[in-house]
Amino acid sequence: MGETCGHGIYFKEHSVLFLLSVSVRHWRTRKTGPSSVARTLRGYRLKVTICPVEFSHEQNVAWSVELGLGIASPVIHGDRVFATTMRGEHTFAVLAFDAVTGKHLWRKEFDTGPLAEITPPNEHASSTPVTDGEHVYVYFSILGMIALDADDGKLIWRHELPKPFYLLAWGPANSPII
Repeated sequence: MGETCGHGIYFKEHSVLFLLSVSVRHWRTRKTGPSSVARTLRGYRLKVTICPVEFSHEQNVAWSVELGLGIASPVIHGDRVFATTMRGEHTFAVLAFDAVTGKHLWRKEFDTGPLAEITPPNEHASSTPVTDGEHVYVYFSILGMIALDADDGKLIWRHELPKPFYLLAWGPANSPII
């Protein structure tokens, strides 16, 4: 792999674009120069070099993926990116991607049933997930709190919560924290 830059994210029309990629290489004897920083990444070394100052949804993009409806932010942990979205009118999904290549790793879908109408630009998939690297935790108004295995998306547990009341039909935006 060639020299590339650290993570950058650009949002446009429910898409996640990685503007800048990372170069992952097994690091043994090479030293970092003044324009780079070395960090550990699952047994490898990650070299982050100076990033470009000019970018758009087309320029300096390492990878891009259509997510669907939702305004939650993706989260990055190690070599993975986790995101949430609505995949159809009654399906909530949590997705995992390789942070370097954008390769789709797994998707876990949940049937929501009928959902209350909410005020745009909010969407039902508005809660940003959180991860400790071992599990991904997500909140969805009808489903409650959900914990998934970060490696394969298998359901670890689900805890139902009281259904929320939306002031002025604004909709959900609760995001878990660790």
